[in-house]
Amino acid sequence: MARRPKDPEKRIEALEKILGEDPNSPAFFPLAALLLERGEEERAASLLKSGLAAQPVYAAARVLRGRVLFSQGKAEEASQELEAAVRQSPWNLAGQRLLADCRRSLGDE
Repeated sequence: MARRPKDPEKRIEALEKILGEDPNSPAFFPLAALLLERGEEERAASLLKSGLAAQPVYAAARVLRGRVLFSQGKAEEASQELEAAVRQSPWNLAGQRLLADCRRSLGDE
């Protein structure tokens, strides 16, 4: 088994290679997280959307996409994504908290 590179740029390259070889790979999630850290929000959002089309039950990826959507001011869309994540993974506390924040921002106390 290959070791994961420590350098974020090399990790991004490695994950992009994996996705190039298998577009349906769950590697989209760590790649999107790294892209977000690098400030590439739009690219990460697009990657999460397409990755979830192939991996619809990836709850952690749904939470990350919800976080991105919420930060973009798309609370309604984020709320829908987070509701799906919490349905799939009810014990996901990060998803529950972010969903509560989304609902509050929409006026639901």
